[in-house]
Amino acid sequence: MKRNRMSGFTLVEIMVVSTVIGLLAMLAVPSFVQARANVQTTTCLNNLRVIDDAKLTYFIEVPIPDTEEPFLEDLVTAGYLRSTPACPSLGWYGVGNLNTAPNCSTPGHAPSTSVETAESQLISNPIPAPAPTPDPNGGSVGGGGA
Repeated sequence: MKRNRMSGFTLVEIMVVSTVIGLLAMLAVPSFVQARANVQTTTCLNNLRVIDDAKLTYFIEVPIPDTEEPFLEDLVTAGYLRSTPACPSLGWYGVGNLNTAPNCSTPGHAPSTSVETAESQLISNPIPAPAPTPDPNGGSVGGGGA
């Protein structure tokens, strides 16, 4: 006898495959969202670094008071920036005067602390020296005893 069996997938097979694909998507989507946020933050911080370099050059070459804050357009028209940088998270940039770092309006897109701030924090909160580890023979490892 000849059997008439149609080839194809059963409903159970299709449901198993769609469940596996759904689980993989559920695991992958949050990491893609986090990666996108990391890229946006990194891009914004790089833009702030470029703005700071252009601002410092502007203050060196253009005779203005240190307390004056140039606009981004001033840096572009003077040729210190090729174009007006834009925050990928739709924030806006503040240039700041000579003594302040540029900033972004998006939370979490703040530049790292300046060298002076880092040095003052290090002076006020010095890194403690590691405590000597006890030696099983009664002394201390790393101690000055001979």
